[in-house]
Amino acid sequence: MNRLDKLNRLRRTIEEGEATAASWDDCDLSGPPLSEPEIETMIDILLDSDFSTAYVSERIGEWRRHWAEVYFPFVTVDREVMGGIPVFRGTRVPVGVLFDNLADGMSLDGILSEYETLNRADVEAVLEIQSERSVSGSE
Repeated sequence: MNRLDKLNRLRRTIEEGEATAASWDDCDLSGPPLSEPEIETMIDILLDSDFSTAYVSERIGEWRRHWAEVYFPFVTVDREVMGGIPVFRGTRVPVGVLFDNLADGMSLDGILSEYETLNRADVEAVLEIQSERSVSGSE
């Protein structure tokens, strides 16, 4: 079973109220970088999970740190900021705004002028990761 299947199985067990410590332990984040569907599934789990047990709270903390520190140190996901939509760190600008504006033909300089709180290095890092994913076929 691949990592995305394991994450989806965990999400189902959470929704059914049947998640156990073993369910969480089965979702190991080590290995290659997370794919976009894996990240989206993980975010759904993080946002929808019941934090009432110390174990679940600890695991979610591990996931958030792992995701934030290893994969996207320049992007944050916080339920209190834009309802948990991934945003560029230190801003309320959703990461999706970057790709929407680029798709609409706006230049990077134009986006940075329009969204003055964005940090060029963070934006370029997101673009680099997307480029690497596109080249490797892991979109």
